[in-house]
Amino acid sequence: MATSKQGTTSLAKRLASTDALKTVLTSIPKVDPDVVPTAADALMNAADDYMSSQPIVDPKGRRSKPNLAEARASVAALHKNLAKAQEQLSTLPLDARMAIGRATNAPLGKLRSDIEQVRQAVENALVDLAAHPHKVADAARNVLAYRVAVVFRDVLKVKPTSTSDKQLTANMTTARGGAAYARVLRATLKAAGVLNYDPGPLITAGLALLKDPNLPSTK
Repeated sequence: MATSKQGTTSLAKRLASTDALKTVLTSIPKVDPDVVPTAADALMNAADDYMSSQPIVDPKGRRSKPNLAEARASVAALHKNLAKAQEQLSTLPLDARMAIGRATNAPLGKLRSDIEQVRQAVENALVDLAAHPHKVADAARNVLAYRVAVVFRDVLKVKPTSTSDKQLTANMTTARGGAAYARVLRATLKAAGVLNYDPGPLITAGLALLKDPNLPSTK
């Protein structure tokens, strides 16, 4: 019953997000109303993919990636335990060695060799984690911003601009449809559970990626 209620709530949120996107899209001048549902679906797919890249959800619904420090600590603990297991295997009494041999249908040396291979792999993983910066930039948001820009170019047939909501407010601009890309991006991020972010760099990143000829389009 609880699972069903949770599913109903998720569906309601998704429908609300889709409707919010359609409302923003409809407010953009010269957009064909017939393409609004297609554009909204593409934007929701982008939001879904972003959420998949941020699997941890806090009590307030904010999403994040696993902490790199936690990953390093857990792998280091595993490495330590494997080394300890190797040490314990080397000091087992004869009866214990024979029992393990019967259980594995192989000499004890085979088990020790297998554990050594795992230990080496874990050690390599530690080296890999150490090579990463402690705080990794959220590239997934830049990809989402790019996908919103692609929807503008390929579905809405409207050129996305770098004008932000803040710039409109500062210039006292009230023209209908102003800062369209920024507003659609904000609605898409909200659908993905992102409420607090700096729009300037994100808009710049999305538009820069749109100019990359090696990236795909929806055509």
